[in-house]
Amino acid sequence: MEAKNFFSTQNSRIGFHYFPDTLHYRESDLRAWLPQLKAFQTSWLVIHSELQRAIPEVFIVGLVKAGIQPVIQFDINLERPPKDAELSLLLSAYKRWGAKYVILSQRPNSYISWNPVNWANRDLVEHFLEHYLPLARLALGHGMLPLMPPLQPGGNYWDTSFLRVMLQSLMEKKENELLEKFILSAFPWTQGHSLNWGAGGPAQWPDARPYALSAGEQDQRGFHVFDWYQTIFQEVVGQTCPIFLLQAGAAHDPAQSHLMTDVHQHADINLAIVRLLKKEQISTPEDPKVLLRPIDDAVVSCNFWLLAASPSSLHAEDAWFMENRRPKPIVDSLEEYLNPCKETQTAVCGCRV
Repeated sequence: MEAKNFFSTQNSRIGFHYFPDTLHYRESDLRAWLPQLKAFQTSWLVIHSELQRAIPEVFIVGLVKAGIQPVIQFDINLERPPKDAELSLLLSAYKRWGAKYVILSQRPNSYISWNPVNWANRDLVEHFLEHYLPLARLALGHGMLPLMPPLQPGGNYWDTSFLRVMLQSLMEKKENELLEKFILSAFPWTQGHSLNWGAGGPAQWPDARPYALSAGEQDQRGFHVFDWYQTIFQEVVGQTCPIFLLQAGAAHDPAQSHLMTDVHQHADINLAIVRLLKKEQISTPEDPKVLLRPIDDAVVSCNFWLLAASPSSLHAEDAWFMENRRPKPIVDSLEEYLNPCKETQTAVCGCRV
C-alpha cells in the first residue's frame, strides 16, 4: 500500500494518544476534547479498546465526523488470544462506525510479551507469526487495516533483525494480501538524542550492528527509527510502506520508569516535530547551525504522547494536559504556531482562537 493512499483527504499527519485507559469515552468527554483536538489540527487519535466491551459508538462516530480517524489499540496477549467470534464482533462494529485502523498487539521482540518457555523458542519470529497472522487476517476480513505491532527499539530480540526476518517469512509464505496492505508502526522515542539521531538509516550509518554501537556511529534507537524500518521493507519487499509513529515526542519508553523531561525542552522537541511534519526547514533545538532532517512522506501519522491522563495514572506526568486540564508549555506553543492570529489581533484579522 502506497503512502499516497492516506492523503485522499486532508491529512495534517498530526495525531495523539488519547487517555491510556478506557474510562473517558462518554459523549461529554467527546464534547470536551473535540475543540482542543481541532485546534491542534488533529487527523488521528489512538484510543484503547477492551476485549470485553466496545468503545461507545457515539465516541467513534463523533471523531470520524470531525475528520479525525481513530486508531483502535488492543493489547492482546498473543499467548492467550481472544476467540474469533469475540474479536469479530468488535471489529465489525468499529468498521461500521467508521474506524479503519487497528493495533492488535505490541512489542513482540521483548521478553515481557512472552512466557519464559516461549521466549526461549529458537524461532521466535515464526512463533509470533503463528499467533499473530490469524488475528491480522481476521481484521482484514472485516475491512480493518492492522498496523504491524510496534517493536521495542533495540529490544531483547533486536528490532531491525526481527523486522527483517518477519518480512522475509511473510514473503516466503506468500501473504500477499497482508503485504499489499502492510502498515509499519514505530516508537520514535528520542532516548536523549537529537532529533537527527540515526537519520538516513543504514545507508548513512553502514557500520551500525545489532546489540552494539561503535564509537561515532548512530543507529535506529532514536526519532528516525522510521528511516531504518523503511529501508528494511524496501530491501525485502521491494517497495515503500506507510508508517505510523506511535508515542512520538517521548524521550523514553513510557512503559518504563524514567526521569521527566524538562517541560520547556519537551515543548521545543514536540514543536520541532510538528514543524517538520509541515515540511519546514528548521534548526535542531540543540544547535541553531544544524538543520533537522525532514520527515519522509511515508510517515502518514505521527501520534504524540500523551494528550491527557487521569491524575492517578502511571502516565499522568507524561500528559500534555495535567490535572484539571492544566496545560504544559507545549500546548500554548503549538496553539500559537498553528493559530498565529492571537486574541490581540482578533479585531484586525477577524480570526478567533
